[in-house]
Amino acid sequence: MKNKSLLAAAAFTAVTFAPLTHAKEFLTVGTGVYYPAGSGICRLINKDNRSHGIRCNVESTKGAVYNINSLRDGEISLGVTQADQQSDAYNGKGAFASSGKYEDLRSVFSIKLKLLQ
Repeated sequence: MKNKSLLAAAAFTAVTFAPLTHAKEFLTVGTGVYYPAGSGICRLINKDNRSHGIRCNVESTKGAVYNINSLRDGEISLGVTQADQQSDAYNGKGAFASSGKYEDLRSVFSIKLKLLQ
């Protein structure tokens, strides 16, 4: 049980999103290699969906840059990404130099991984 609680807490620390302009009935979380974290997020959202009316779907994607571009295009609601890619997107640098700044991009939480020895 303790591991499940830790997984749930970790899952709620790695999502970036574009601000929602209106209420949605469905959320899609783009994940890349963090599919288990996205699954945990959706599991928690879907657990109480009768009370709030939101259904969550997790999608395995091509990764951080893809997730940010998909957020910008409105294809996903939440996306898991690395902090450096989020910073580059916000500032219009690196892989995002040609698409310009994405100043509406926000972080909900972050995950810190601890390597076991």
